[in-house]
Order: sequence, then C-alpha cells, then structure tokens
Amino acid sequence: NYKDFIETAEDHDATELLRNPQTLTLLLNVFQKDGWPATKAELYEKACINLAQEQSETHKSLTPLQLSNEKIMGAAGFIFAQLLLSNLRSIQLDGGAVNGAAKLADLASKQIPETHIRRALSSLLFRVSSNETLEPAHRTIAEFLGAKWITSELENNLSIRRFDTLIYGANHIVPTSLRGLHAWVATLDKSKTNNRLKYDPYGCLRYGDVSQFSVEQVISLLNELKSLAEYDPYFRNEDWDTKFGQGLARKELRTEITSIISNAETPDHLATVV
Repeated sequence: NYKDFIETAEDHDATELLRNPQTLTLLLNVFQKDGWPATKAELYEKACINLAQEQSETHKSLTPLQLSNEKIMGAAGFIFAQLLLSNLRSIQLDGGAVNGAAKLADLASKQIPETHIRRALSSLLFRVSSNETLEPAHRTIAEFLGAKWITSELENNLSIRRFDTLIYGANHIVPTSLRGLHAWVATLDKSKTNNRLKYDPYGCLRYGDVSQFSVEQVISLLNELKSLAEYDPYFRNEDWDTKFGQGLARKELRTEITSIISNAETPDHLATVV
C-alpha cells in the first residue's frame, strides 16, 4: 500500500523524490518495472535513464537526433553542472534575456556538440518553467547527473584544483546551493572521497550515497561527523524530516556507533544520524 511505499522510499534515501509529483511518478515507474534498486545511486541512475528515453512533446522540435541514453545523460550532466556552478536556474532557448537563465549559445563546448545539448534539452530530464525557459526536472536529478559529468571530467580533462576552487572558494566552505552536487562528487569520485568529506560531512551523508563508500571512507565520515558535532552540536539545524536509510550501519562500525549512542554526552544531532 501507499504507506509501505513511502516508508520503503525513505529507507532507500529517496525522500526528496517523493515531494514532487513528476519525480514521484518516476519513482513509481522505476519501482513497478524493476522493484526497489539496491542503492540510492542505482535509483537515480535508473530514474535518469527513464527520463532520458522519453522526449518532451513540447520540445521534440529541438532535434530529431537519436542518441544513446548515456550520451543524453552526459550532455544533460554537462548542462546541469554549468547551471549549478553558475547559480543559474534554467536555459533560455530563443536568445532573449531572462534573469537567472543561461542562453543556449552559452552552453557551447568542444566536448559536447550542440546537437547533443539540444537532444538532452528535448528529453524529460528538463521541464518547461513558468517563464517558458527549460529547467531541470528536479534539482536532485541535476545534482546527480552534474556530479557524474564532473567526476568523469576530473578523470580526463578538468583540473582538480580548478574544480576545488569553483566549489570551495577561498574559505574552503561548501555553499548551501552546492551541497548536493558536492555530496554526489564525493560519492562518485572514489579517489578523492576522503578529501572531500572534511568540507561537508553532514552534507555528504544527507545528499550523497554512503552505501557506495568503502569501510575506510565510512570510518572517515563518522570521524568527521564527530568532529563536526564538537564544533557545532546543532549541525542538523531544522533538518529533522530526513531519513538516512542504512546510512552508517556497517558491522565494522558497530562498536563505535554503540559507544556514540550509549554515551549520555553525545550531542543529539550526532546520535540521530548514526
């Protein structure tokens, strides 16, 4: 029944997708087709594939080009990364100027042909916003695919130092608007996960997929959360609706987690995330 579905979605860290009618429908489609994915990352991957396969009736005219799902998602990830890192919300197609929107021409890239960009924009990975621009179907979809593209580029073309400057700035702080993107990069970029955890440990737990972390990385995350709780005992702020699924529950951490929970001096905000 519906209540069981909601509870299972929370157990799979899919709470954000329940809050939007379109992504809720998408979640139902993934569930009905394949059952519940094993991980949050797999859930988002399958959801994005479903969205990439379908073209928007409104924007089919953007291009008749047929591409593989991987190329469509890659082009979409490129667009999403540009929007998120530039603090822009949407793409303007007709060349006019709209506040908070990037122009289609501004997305030109040697790596991603314009035909691929147009095909991505014609998919259900994007939706028409109130001012007739195109925006991501859901912010968490944009963060996941944007991080996938960035991670791929970090392996090939993008300088790690340049990316770190873009996301951390001079003060080495993750802006609120980039916490989701940063968490997915920390999840997907296995070689640098530990280095990124220290900048926003709660954000990595909250927005990424801890099931993808190695035991060493989960231990590192727990240690960073403990340090965060010492510095800021109320780090969860008002974020009490979030469920963490399996989260940090690993047999290798059983003793450490038991110690944290049973210690009367442990800050509540730390105890509630382990």
